[in-house]
Amino acid sequence: MALEAFVLLSVVSLIGVVAIPSYLSYRANSQANCIAQKFRTFASALHHYSDVHGEWPKDQGIGRIPPGLEVELQDFDDTTVIGGHWDWNFLEGAESPTICLVDPDVSDELLRRIDQILDDGNLTSGALVYSGKTLALVLDR
Repeated sequence: MALEAFVLLSVVSLIGVVAIPSYLSYRANSQANCIAQKFRTFASALHHYSDVHGEWPKDQGIGRIPPGLEVELQDFDDTTVIGGHWDWNFLEGAESPTICLVDPDVSDELLRRIDQILDDGNLTSGALVYSGKTLALVLDR
């Protein structure tokens, strides 16, 4: 009886050693893909708005949907799967507008995964940068 319990405990432990890291990696990849897709969707909607109206929408503040994009950006005002809130930054005279994820609650490794999907894998250069608790995607004009 004790031997059977020991074998069972060993098997369960082995499964945990293999399954838990796999699950955590799967979860991180899923979150990174979700956030990258949101960035793409929001960028596409904002570019379309700019093409149609000849200008970028006005900046409304963190977690607030830019006017005229309520349908296209329905979940822009929701908390993301990695925490934090979306923000649209367009300052008059700025070189380029940005879509930002402000205050995500994740590791740098997950942020690098998002950057690898969208950009160059380097959080300090390229179109996607992380600085001051903000992950920002710079949009082309």
